[in-house]
Amino acid sequence: ETVLVSFSSIALADGGILKNVVGDVLVDDYEVQSGDYFDEGSRVVTGLDSSVVMEYDDGQITLLSANSELLVEEYKYDEADPLSSASVLNLFSGGMRFLSGKISKSNADSVSVKTASATIGIRGTEFNLVIGSATLQMINGSATMTNGAGTASFSAGQIGFTGGTNALATATPLGSLSSTIQTGLAQVN
Repeated sequence: ETVLVSFSSIALADGGILKNVVGDVLVDDYEVQSGDYFDEGSRVVTGLDSSVVMEYDDGQITLLSANSELLVEEYKYDEADPLSSASVLNLFSGGMRFLSGKISKSNADSVSVKTASATIGIRGTEFNLVIGSATLQMINGSATMTNGAGTASFSAGQIGFTGGTNALATATPLGSLSSTIQTGLAQVN
């Protein structure tokens, strides 16, 4: 007896593929390797001396550095209907480099990265982000940092820093940041 399966009828969840898995990386408490998949709702954790590149369906890329924890809170990509697409990430610890994809080009208001002290609004952007007090290092494009104190905008070459949920983010010279934050930015750069 022969059984045929049509994979075209199986709906795959929106998400992406893990690339360059180095060291101990977990997705939803399972060890992963390069080539494994992640989707909306995945919690990605990197260990000591570990990192991972996450490539999303729309071309968005997230590089997580060592000792990081990221939740793919919402991720939906529909190339035929870009206004229904969204990407919302939540970085709980560590650091990341972010390169925006097609969603931010067609529906920028639906792309953001949350932290404990601010939400980063993406505007066709490449940036580094380190948790401690949220520190945003802009590489290209622009982004906003919003929290209880208000919204601040940053563009390429600037570093935005907020000391907490009720402290407005301000442009800050790299040399004035703590050595821990400078090291974190260097790890994701």
